[in-house]
Amino acid sequence: MADVFISYSHKDKKWKDRVASHLGVLEKQYSVEVWDDSHIAPGENWHERILIALGSARVAILLVSANYLSSDFVLREEIPRLLERRRDENLHVIPVILRACAWQEVEWLSQMQVELRNGKPLAECRSDQIDDCLAGITRRIRKFLQGKSVPPPVPPPHHQGRQRKEPKSRKTTRALKHPIVPSEELVLVGEGEFLKGANNEFAAGIEVKAKASGLDACALWEPPKTKEHLRGFRIARTPVTNEEYQQFVKSAGWRTPSHWALGRDPPFDPEYRRHPVTNVSFRDAEAYCEWRGGRLPTDDEWEKAARGTDGRAYPWGNHFNKDFCQCAEKDAGCTASVTHHAQGASPYGILDLTGNVGEFVDGGDAGTKNVRGGSYEDLCEYYGVTWARACSVGENVRHASIGFRLAADADGLASTTQQASCRPLDKTFIRIAASGIRVGCPPALLNRMKATFPLDEDAIKELAEDGLREISLGAFEISKYAVTNIEYWEFVRDTGHPYPRHWFDAPLGFRGNEAPFLFKYSHHPVVFIRHHDASSYCEWLSEKEGHEYRLPTNVEWQAAARGTDGRVYPWGNLYDPKRCNCPETGWGRTVDVRDFPQGDSPFGCSQMTGNVFEWLADDAEGYHCFLGGSFASALEIYGMTFFTMKTKSDCQRADLGFRLFRQI
Repeated sequence: MADVFISYSHKDKKWKDRVASHLGVLEKQYSVEVWDDSHIAPGENWHERILIALGSARVAILLVSANYLSSDFVLREEIPRLLERRRDENLHVIPVILRACAWQEVEWLSQMQVELRNGKPLAECRSDQIDDCLAGITRRIRKFLQGKSVPPPVPPPHHQGRQRKEPKSRKTTRALKHPIVPSEELVLVGEGEFLKGANNEFAAGIEVKAKASGLDACALWEPPKTKEHLRGFRIARTPVTNEEYQQFVKSAGWRTPSHWALGRDPPFDPEYRRHPVTNVSFRDAEAYCEWRGGRLPTDDEWEKAARGTDGRAYPWGNHFNKDFCQCAEKDAGCTASVTHHAQGASPYGILDLTGNVGEFVDGGDAGTKNVRGGSYEDLCEYYGVTWARACSVGENVRHASIGFRLAADADGLASTTQQASCRPLDKTFIRIAASGIRVGCPPALLNRMKATFPLDEDAIKELAEDGLREISLGAFEISKYAVTNIEYWEFVRDTGHPYPRHWFDAPLGFRGNEAPFLFKYSHHPVVFIRHHDASSYCEWLSEKEGHEYRLPTNVEWQAAARGTDGRVYPWGNLYDPKRCNCPETGWGRTVDVRDFPQGDSPFGCSQMTGNVFEWLADDAEGYHCFLGGSFASALEIYGMTFFTMKTKSDCQRADLGFRLFRQI
C-alpha cells in the first residue's frame, strides 16, 4: 500500500530521485511508504502495480515538465485516476513545476495550487532554494498524513459525515434568532504595533535539536522579523467547542463533523462537550463565524493575540513547558478541555494558542489555508512557536487535529441588520476618452524582462509582435470594479444559470443571507467563470437595462488600465506589492473590489493589476484572452497591463473574473 505516489516522466528521473531523497525522512521516521515505479520488481505486471499504488495513495506528487505533459501514459492512465480520487476521495495532489512549460494552458492543472519557488520553476532556482522547497513539501505531507491518520477523540461511526440539510431545515433557521449560547467572551486586543515574525536568536538555539528530531526547522526562520501595526480587534478566549458547534449544526442545518455519531444527542461523548470541535473544514469554520456574526482571525491578528507585543516565542514566554499545553511531548493522544491549560494563557489571557488543536486563520497561499499553533499530535516546542507557519491545508480538508476560534472587529459581533444590509454596489462606470492611447510592450522593457523572468520563446515572440504603439479609440465606458458575487447572484436568480462551483450548493438562509456564499464575499469578484458565462451575464444585463454591455477588448482594457502615458502598471512603471492583492499580501484569496484604492488606474479603475485576471472579448485561434494578474500570480510580470494570457473558453479558475464595457 502506498502513502505517497510520485508521478513523473522517465526523462525526469534525476528530479524524481531528488524528491524521493527528501521524502526518505518520512519513510525512516514515520513509516510512510513513498512509491514510484522503481518499486516494481522484475517480472511483475507493471501496469497493475501502478494502478494499485494509484488507488491506495493518500498523497500524489506530480513532477511537471514539458516531458510530463506530453507523456501518453501519464495523461491516459495516471492523471484521470488521480483527478477522480482528488474529487471523490480528497486525495491530496501536489503539482511541482520542475522546468518552464505551458502548464497554465492545461485546464485541470491551472486550477490547482502548484509548487514554484518565488514564482520560478525549480530548475531555475539555486540548489539550496530547491532543497528548501522540497523540505517544505515533505513537512506538509507529514502534517497531512498525520492529521488524516490520527483518530478523533470520539470513535467514528461506520457512516461518514452527512451533507448539509436542504432548504427545509434552512426555513427553520430563518425563524430562529441570534445564536443562543455565547462563546467564551471575546477579548479586546487594542490597536498598535507588535513584533511579528521570527526571533532569529531563539530559532538558532533550537534548530539543532529540531533537526536531531527529524524535523524541518525552516519554519522557525520565517517570516522575517518586522514591526506591524494592527487595528484593534476582538478574539475568543478559547477555540470553538463541540457544544457550540452543535448549536450551529442544529440551527443552520449545517453538516456535522465527520466523526460525530448521527442520531444521538449530543452526537459526541458528553465528556468532550468543552473540547474544541475538530474535523471541520476552513469553509465550515467561516460559515460558523458568519452565523455568529463574526469572522476568523487573520494571520497577524492570531499572532498578536498569541505573543503580545514583546515578540515571545510561546504564549506564556520564551521557554517551552509541556505542562502548559496539550502536545505530543507529553503523549497527549487526544484533545483536552479548552480551559484545561490556564497556565498557558497569552498576555491577553487567551488560551490554547499553542497546542490542543491547530487553528484555521484567514490567510495562506493560493488554494491553501494556514493553520496556526500546533496541536495535541505535534511537538509543540517547534510547531507551537507563535510565529511558525508550518502547516497549510486545502479549504475543504477536515482534520482530527484542526479547529478554529471566533474573531471580530473591535466594535464586536455584527448585528443581523448590519449583515442583511449587504446589497450590490451602485454600478459605477468610467468614461474613457481614448485618443492618443499607448498600448503594447515597450521594446526596452522586453529586453529587461527576458533577462529577469523565465519567459519561453513563444511569449517573447508575442510580446515583441505586440510592441508599444499609439492608437485612437472612440469614447466608451468601463466598469470601475470587476463584477461581484452579489451582482452575479442576481443574474443567476433571474435566469437559472448554473452557480460558479465555489458557491455553496444552496442559499445559506441564516442571518438573513439568501445567497449561496458568505456575506463577506458579496463584494468580492465572482470567479470560476467561463468566457461563455461572462458573455451571458453581459447579454442578460443588456436586455435588462437597455444599454449595450459586453466584455472589453484587449486595447480597451489597456486604455482603461494605463492611461495615456503607456505605464506598465496602473499606478506607474515600478512594481509595488502594497498597491494590489498579490501573493505578498498573504491573503491567498480574493478581496473586496474596493480594496487597494492606491492601485487605481489614471482613469480611476480599480484592481486592474491583482485580485483577479479578467476575461477579454478577444479570441486567438480558438483561445480567449485575459489580462491583469491575480492574487495567485507573480504580479511583477503577470500584472503588467499589456501581458496577455490565453486559455480555452471553458476554463474556470479561482482567480479569473471579468468587468464590463458599456457602449456610450
